[in-house]
Amino acid sequence: MKIIKKISWSWALLLSALLLFTNCEDEESNIDAISDFELSNPALITPNEGFSLVLDRERREEVLRFEWEAADSGENFLITYNVMLDLESGDFSDPLLRVPSADNGVQTFVEITYLAMDLALSEAGFEPNAITSLKWGVEAVSIDQSSISTSGLVLQRFDVQGPPQELFIGGEATETGPAINDALPMNRLSRADGSNTNIFEVYTTLESGLGYNFFSSKTDDSTTYTVNGESVEIGDTPIIAPETGIYRVTVDFDAEALSLFRIEQWSIVGNVILNGWGGDEPLEYQGNGVWQSSIELIDADPGDSNKRFIFRANGDWGLIYKEIPGTSGELAFEGTAGDLGFDTINDIEVSSLGTKLITINLNGEGYFYTLE
Repeated sequence: MKIIKKISWSWALLLSALLLFTNCEDEESNIDAISDFELSNPALITPNEGFSLVLDRERREEVLRFEWEAADSGENFLITYNVMLDLESGDFSDPLLRVPSADNGVQTFVEITYLAMDLALSEAGFEPNAITSLKWGVEAVSIDQSSISTSGLVLQRFDVQGPPQELFIGGEATETGPAINDALPMNRLSRADGSNTNIFEVYTTLESGLGYNFFSSKTDDSTTYTVNGESVEIGDTPIIAPETGIYRVTVDFDAEALSLFRIEQWSIVGNVILNGWGGDEPLEYQGNGVWQSSIELIDADPGDSNKRFIFRANGDWGLIYKEIPGTSGELAFEGTAGDLGFDTINDIEVSSLGTKLITINLNGEGYFYTLE
């Protein structure tokens, strides 16, 4: 029995050695195949060499389709693609725009919006209406190999400055100070159908005599915006804050304008506070566009079973926020709700009376209230 066992182990060791040798040969073969293959260049189809396009602000969501024929690795390896835009003199090492093709890079086309291309040109420093000679390229990538094909392209920017995707406010005059990574996000106003406007807002404190700017991101390569006269444009000259106070800061990229409106107080008014609709219960400013107070809600109008209130600024009936129907506390400004497509906005209903912690949030997180 012992002899049989020794022979069995000997055969097992021999078989293992043969398998290991075979696997090593297979791995070397695979490595050779990976390192030896050649990746062909993708063949560009559209747009044609020298294609010219005027980017129309009114058609900013339209797309330009980039299309090409697939590259070939000769080994059926996976190939992915990126479309890049660069200056005519560029080498694509730091392109103006880089977009993977459809389906996570495997398709042979990309559709890029006019807005995205205009933004890339804006961040590269080209003025509105500028006509720029560029080139576009398709980069094919497979394992550790890559190839690229390029073609000429001429684009003309929007006639006015387009908006970034996000906007932040920062600087010595602001609540968070000069560090760009501490800049406050602004709220991009949206319409009733969910589409974005080109208007950014935030409620925040500004300190008199100090400077601030707007930024497209909280990173060092952000596009910086300043004000020249009454127009918002790219530039890093600090905007000097007026009298110290809390302001609604609005940047409208359609009008290319900055506006500041000073907020003396936010309060609630309704049939659940002392003096009813003729009174005001102020909220305390907490910083970062948030007002909050504990307020005792009472039955100020026993004849009205619908207990409710609204938010009002500066005791002014023209400065009112109400609730958007069908949401959980989202607010819309009554003065512009119709322009944004909201047919109706509602008073805020109260299901029970007593002391409540009431908060109104007006910052980059959105415009909403809580009632606790």
